[in-house]
Amino acid sequence: MSKLSKYRSVVNISDAAKMLSRLIDEEVTEDDIEELFNSGWLIGHYQCNAAIIRLDLMLEPDMHEQQAAIGNYFVTPTDEEIGHCFAIHYPVSEVLLHGRFRSLALKDAEGNIFGVRDRETGVFIGSSEEDGLLEEVRIEPESILEFAKHANNDDAPPEQQYLSKQSKIANKWCLSDRELFPFYVSDFDRKPNMPEIIPVIERPSSQLIIASLLDIIKEPKRTNYNQTSIISEIVERNPGIRGLSESSLSKAFALAKQISEDAKRVT
Repeated sequence: MSKLSKYRSVVNISDAAKMLSRLIDEEVTEDDIEELFNSGWLIGHYQCNAAIIRLDLMLEPDMHEQQAAIGNYFVTPTDEEIGHCFAIHYPVSEVLLHGRFRSLALKDAEGNIFGVRDRETGVFIGSSEEDGLLEEVRIEPESILEFAKHANNDDAPPEQQYLSKQSKIANKWCLSDRELFPFYVSDFDRKPNMPEIIPVIERPSSQLIIASLLDIIKEPKRTNYNQTSIISEIVERNPGIRGLSESSLSKAFALAKQISEDAKRVT
């Protein structure tokens, strides 16, 4: 990894792993970078091609205040599109569409909330590895340098105060008639002993995989498929669809197999 990498505006996960390995003099894997990124230690963004959609609050005001106090924002999408998004800041908080799907969120100066909906699939974008977004992650070298500085000394890790600062930085990748900022739920204002509505989370990519499998099954002339050939077939039928990449499908099938085996053990 070139020493000039720190002068680049962004690097991908592979280059970020090489850069941090050199800076802290120990091997850092891409999985390590993904974990640091998703836990908020490294700053960057997801690249996307998405419509910016206004979201309405789903719950009555009293119930919304209770859930917002513990970090749950239940929303429903509207038909109002206010612009286009080429990338979204991360870390950023997620909202709960219909209480079932997680979506990365933006806000405007008035406090209105917006989701980003992939233009190819029509699916709102969440941060799950299952959604295939990690393949589009770009990390800011400045945050890698900052992390390495703290990793190389014996002091306790610093508080991640930049998360709240991030919420005040306008998203430069959004094209809209208004400024949009990362939506961030502060951990410092959460109230204890608040009743929580437990959402039933579903991943949109799961539905995409099921739909793709149904398409294959409905073929009048089918060959005998194994997992590898099924993945290849799905990727070939759905080029560029987020959540249906080879790596995402392999992980989804491995998880499904593990869940199935666990279920059989309990019966």
